[in-house]
Amino acid sequence: MDFAKSLARNRRKRYEDEKETNQNSRSSFYAWWNVPSF
Repeated sequence: MDFAKSLARNRRKRYEDEKETNQNSRSSFYAWWNVPSF
């Protein structure tokens, strides 16, 4: 379960970074959102 937690944390951090660098870019958000989860 630690792996799943760290994976979710990494995805959330990457999303925050994308939000900061691409305030007006929706495509980057959707590119992140479409990363397969398992």
